[in-house]
Amino acid sequence: MNKGLLRLFSLLVLCAMLGGYVTCADEEMPEIIYIDLGIIPPNMNVHSYLVEVDDGYIIFDAGYDLNVMEKALLEKEISPLDIQYVLLTHSDYDHVASLPLFANAQIFMSEDEMQMVNGTTKRTVEGIGLSLNLLPDDVNLDEISLLHNGQLLEFGEHIIECIKVPGHTPGSMAYVLDDKYLFTGDAFAVENDTMAIHPYTSDIKAAVNSITKLRDLKNESELVLTAHYRSYSPKDLKYDAMIKLQK
Repeated sequence: MNKGLLRLFSLLVLCAMLGGYVTCADEEMPEIIYIDLGIIPPNMNVHSYLVEVDDGYIIFDAGYDLNVMEKALLEKEISPLDIQYVLLTHSDYDHVASLPLFANAQIFMSEDEMQMVNGTTKRTVEGIGLSLNLLPDDVNLDEISLLHNGQLLEFGEHIIECIKVPGHTPGSMAYVLDDKYLFTGDAFAVENDTMAIHPYTSDIKAAVNSITKLRDLKNESELVLTAHYRSYSPKDLKYDAMIKLQK
């Protein structure tokens, strides 16, 4: 299959999987390639997303298994070596395990998440300490590009805004692509099409504040793309004001 047909097929598959939540006729929509990485315990889907740029691809999050990621990419006739930029939403294992696969890529991560991977801060859930979030051995921490809140990244014709959304982890980050597409990582869970506190959250108060921030951002976006749930149009992803009581 040639690349043009592959791109069209990938977009049609994405539109079908989103159940009509994307306007496929919108010629201004950049190609977003959905990567289904299967299910991890406890029955949680894992997604990554690709966006094509002049010199290759951007990938949002790097999945939980190197072999699974490689197979998923090759099924779309994309070489891991064509991944030029990795934007991490945070450092939990199911978002970083395939980083060594992307030998040509520049890795980006929130500056506030470095504490999670350099041995300074343990991963916690509601204040209970767990283990360290260690990146794969082949990843050089000194070569990671650290991002601050509001920073703009330019990749060819695409502009990505970096949005700090702490709570799930201290340095969780969301990304807005071209003022249209909001990539949220694990900043919130989705229950009955409603934004909710993620079950593995470090800081409930910070998470509530971040979800409230993302409520406003989603209403300014055309599509919200999550890491473990489906993608949503803003009108179909609800916000429950009662969430504020969980602070």
